Amino acid sequence: MKSSIHHHPNGAKSYRFPVWEIRWSERDSTGRSVKKTAWKTTKREAETFLADKKRELAAHGAAHASVSQSERAALIRFREWKNATPGAPDLAAVVEAAIAAHGAAQSTILVSEAISQRLEEAERQNLSQVHRYGMKNRLDRFGAEFGERPLCSITVEDLSRWLHSLGVSPKTFKNYTLAISGMYSLAVDRGQVAVSPVSKIRCPKINHTAPSVLKPSQVRALLTVAHPAILPLLVLQAFCGVRRAESVRLTWADLKMDGEEPFVELNSAITKTNRRRMPPIPENALEWLRSCRGVPGASLGISPDVYRRHLENAAKAAGIAWSENLLRHSFGTYRLSVTKNAAQVCEEMGNSVAVVRAHYANTCTPEDARAFFEVRPEGDDEAKVRPILQYKSA
Repeated sequence: MKSSIHHHPNGAKSYRFPVWEIRWSERDSTGRSVKKTAWKTTKREAETFLADKKRELAAHGAAHASVSQSERAALIRFREWKNATPGAPDLAAVVEAAIAAHGAAQSTILVSEAISQRLEEAERQNLSQVHRYGMKNRLDRFGAEFGERPLCSITVEDLSRWLHSLGVSPKTFKNYTLAISGMYSLAVDRGQVAVSPVSKIRCPKINHTAPSVLKPSQVRALLTVAHPAILPLLVLQAFCGVRRAESVRLTWADLKMDGEEPFVELNSAITKTNRRRMPPIPENALEWLRSCRGVPGASLGISPDVYRRHLENAAKAAGIAWSENLLRHSFGTYRLSVTKNAAQVCEEMGNSVAVVRAHYANTCTPEDARAFFEVRPEGDDEAKVRPILQYKSA
């Protein structure tokens, strides 16, 4: 390193203080020697600056005094890319990102560990139990396939092939990608992987066809043969728009049936969206629920397995080919036909207006809609509870 300090006493005429000029040479990024200059107001400042510069170049200059051919080629390639890419980051940012990506690629965290971390994070975020339950089911299925592999080893091709092998509907396909994407996003934030392969997955198009619904006569047949353990739940789903997973978390205290305008109180801990809502209880549903209350076995709290078993038996006895959300879709379809108000139905069901309109608009006759909400327990009070009491010893 060549260096020198020069005093310019006449500098005071121009700058109103003496000028001490420091000159030195160092190599630039291309390896060429370049001359540098700095100015200080006192000799002591100039000498201190030059001493610091010498120590800096002694520590780093020798190691970085020249660049290899491959480094020079990389620099040229970067400059070409930067010139052709508006808004491209500078070289330092690119290098830091590459170093971080390389470090993440060396991570040995397993898929099973990443799944556990995501489920723990979901609990810390206070996501609803319904949300966490669905997430866990999907991630557990993903873990059954890839659990013992390093998370960074899962390629886009691996993930795409597995998702398509599930043979699920486009909506369910998307739900799987959302669950897995959340797991990868957490891993990226923690520096455990560089990128998420989910971002390159293309979900099948979801065609919003009219959902299957029950005819009023089918709902009557279903409720007539339903076991008392699930009858109140079916009534809430069919006539109040309550989700199945929400209905099994209710208690009788949540059913406000004694006021002038009866309603179901769904607090934020129960709903799928963590948003409180209070759908009304129509008159026919009120009759069904009152006939159930106090009957042995007519409890709202029930396990998913018991619910599923009783539902399968009831659907078979009523001659109904069952599908998921059949009662909720029936409610949305008939309720929108009756109210002609998508925003109101949206509030009652906990959906968006766009979803309500896409799924339920103009898919039934007004006569069926009116008849649906007139499905009541038949006969006198004794006859109304007879279908329930027949299961008393069950």
